[in-house]
Amino acid sequence: MSLPVDMEQDGAVAREDGAVAREDSDPTLMYRIERPVYNETSIRSQLLSRKTNSTTFRERLANHFRCSSARAKAVALSSMPILTWLPSYPVKQYLFSDVVSGLSTGIVQLPQGLAYAMLAAVPPVYGLYSSFYPVLLYTFFGTSRHISV
Repeated sequence: MSLPVDMEQDGAVAREDGAVAREDSDPTLMYRIERPVYNETSIRSQLLSRKTNSTTFRERLANHFRCSSARAKAVALSSMPILTWLPSYPVKQYLFSDVVSGLSTGIVQLPQGLAYAMLAAVPPVYGLYSSFYPVLLYTFFGTSRHISV
């Protein structure tokens, strides 16, 4: 059984198994960044050259407003986030806890809406309107980040 024998060469320690380790290596890390060097000719030819546009304004407008089923689905999902998560909602697992949290939030929200209406010197029923309808609309058109505010 032979153990690796260290041999020193040029400040490096070489072992018999072929591994080389530097004794005087600096522990700091260095970054090396390479960037292309631009001159005026390359800037004019690459960056400032106008690309010829063969499409007319009418064609670009028609492409922008073109409708397909995938595009209509993307617009519907982006405007109504409830459509993305509702089909995969685990009813048995989350429904009870969501109903309890909704009721507890409503118990806090209703008196708060009444109080804000009284502070604004309007009839308290307006506070009920302002606390119910926005939350209902945010359910369909908002995300949880928006509803929490």
